[in-house]
Amino acid sequence: MLDRSLQSEPDQTHVTAEQSSAELFRAVSSLGRRGADDERGALNHLTPERVTAAARLVARGGSRSRCLSWPLNTTAAPDNPQPAEHRMTAWGDHEPR
Repeated sequence: MLDRSLQSEPDQTHVTAEQSSAELFRAVSSLGRRGADDERGALNHLTPERVTAAARLVARGGSRSRCLSWPLNTTAAPDNPQPAEHRMTAWGDHEPR
C-alpha cells in the first residue's frame, strides 16, 4: 500500500506536451476566423493583386521540384525501426485493381 504522505501535490504550473500543443494550435490557427462556412482558410490571402505582385518577382523561367531528392529508406533497421511505406490507393480517375 502506498504511503500517501510521501506523494507530493501535483504541480499546477506543469503543462503537458498535449496542452502546450493545443494552446499553440489555438494561438496560430485561422480556423473559424473567416466564418464557419469558410473552406479556403489561408488561401483567402491569395488575392489577384498578390499573385500578380509575386509573378513580377520572377527573374527567369523554370521550375524546381520540392520533393525529396533521395530514396526513402523502406528497410527496417536498428536506426529505422518503422520504415516508410508507400501504398498507391488510387490512380487518377480509376480505383486500384
